[in-house]
Amino acid sequence: MIVKYGWLVAVSVMLAGCGSPTESPSGPERPPLRTGQIVRAGYGLMGGDGRLQIHVKSDSAEKCGTVFSVDDNSWIGDSRSGSTRRAGVHILEIDARVEVWFGVELNSCPAQSYADAVNRIE
Repeated sequence: MIVKYGWLVAVSVMLAGCGSPTESPSGPERPPLRTGQIVRAGYGLMGGDGRLQIHVKSDSAEKCGTVFSVDDNSWIGDSRSGSTRRAGVHILEIDARVEVWFGVELNSCPAQSYADAVNRIE
């Protein structure tokens, strides 16, 4: 019986160590996939489902950028004080410089994605 269920215990232990980027109080441990400035912020920018959306561009010369949906499952951080701490969506305002972690990005202009994590750096 122990051998029969041993694989279940092994898988459970392995999964317990696999956290999402939103679980760490200091943010994701992998590098951000995009760093840029919020040029627009609001609810339903792309006609979405009422979630907060932020439009991020790497610089002013970038034509399209990416619109990220942000919700309660997104980790929000603030590094402006020198150390990263969790924060609320109120810090995601126009002209804020941010780092964004995300998965799939829809190729459009602007591109669209869901933000796993957003960290304000300026």
